Amino acid sequence: MTRSLQSVLHYISEHRLRLLVLFIGVLIPLVVFGDLAEDIWKREGFSWDVPLLEGLHAHASAPLDALAVTLAVLGGFWGLVIPTLLLLGWLGRRGQRRDAVFLGLAVAGAALLNLAAKAVFQRTRPDLWPRLVVEDTFSFPSGHAMGSMAFAAALVVLAWPTRWRWPVTVGAGLFTLLVGVSRLYLGVHFPSDVLAGWCAALVWVTGLAVILRVGRVRSKP
Repeated sequence: MTRSLQSVLHYISEHRLRLLVLFIGVLIPLVVFGDLAEDIWKREGFSWDVPLLEGLHAHASAPLDALAVTLAVLGGFWGLVIPTLLLLGWLGRRGQRRDAVFLGLAVAGAALLNLAAKAVFQRTRPDLWPRLVVEDTFSFPSGHAMGSMAFAAALVVLAWPTRWRWPVTVGAGLFTLLVGVSRLYLGVHFPSDVLAGWCAALVWVTGLAVILRVGRVRSKP
């Protein structure tokens, strides 16, 4: 075995967890987002978008309407800004400045990236049935999906070194999923919009976590 190959294998062994995080949190979602974005840019669309929306709408009911509208609020601007500000204050009082910077950049950066992406792709929203909520911005990628994923992923990163890692991961994942599905149920986004929002947020937050070196489990002395 050559020395260079040994060096590569040693590096992989030493950094296997970090490489796995980059693969799952950056490479895979980046490829998926790129594939979706390419088709949207070419105005080709996806054959599975409308059937999935119509399938969800077939199960519409008054209780589900109320739940979807509530999730739209919780996953919207103020629904994410308020808990983010509270957490930033809590982290600041604890002296966890790096974690606070990470959280702020994760949520604010995702919002700015979403606005930029919408302006670039300018995809119109679906118009399949009367909507319960009014949305006047472009559709791709979903701002609710991207914002909720960014907030949830940041929480998971911050909680990972603690004993709360799995409860936070499950709760954050469920919240993100419900917000994304609610956008489809309300008919204000295509499924590809939501999937793209999730992927873009994962890439952004994972990259930040690696660069700022947060969320790492500290080894015991």
